[in-house]
Amino acid sequence: MVALDLDGFKPINDTHGHAAGDAVLRGIGSWLQTHLRAQDAAVRLGGDEFLLCLPGEASRGRAAALEVGARLKAMLQEGVPTSEGRLRLGCSMGVAVMAEQADTMEAAIERADIALYDAKRNKAPVPARDAGDGPQKPATLLTL
Repeated sequence: MVALDLDGFKPINDTHGHAAGDAVLRGIGSWLQTHLRAQDAAVRLGGDEFLLCLPGEASRGRAAALEVGARLKAMLQEGVPTSEGRLRLGCSMGVAVMAEQADTMEAAIERADIALYDAKRNKAPVPARDAGDGPQKPATLLTL
């Protein structure tokens, strides 16, 4: 599970207008449709927050999430094409890997959200959480 929040989205809306912000969101949605696997799911929770579900082996979960995050971050840094030109922004990400039978979707979403806010607070590191981690204890700090 990956909780994702765009960094620098509000200034795009404030400087370039809501039409440009909407174009950025559509561009991100298009990128996600193109680059995620058929079994993956991405939803916009509201504003500039997204949730990605990347099912697969738990042992590969963190690596897959970080790979998607790194590719998305590279695209955002290159800039999303809009009528205002390429608009650049960043993102923060929190990762929670679900254990096959020891986790609920709600618990994984909550842990990913906590990890996201840890990442926002720390500016660069991305706390990745495993299913066995307590809600306040990051398993490792990974940087995108």
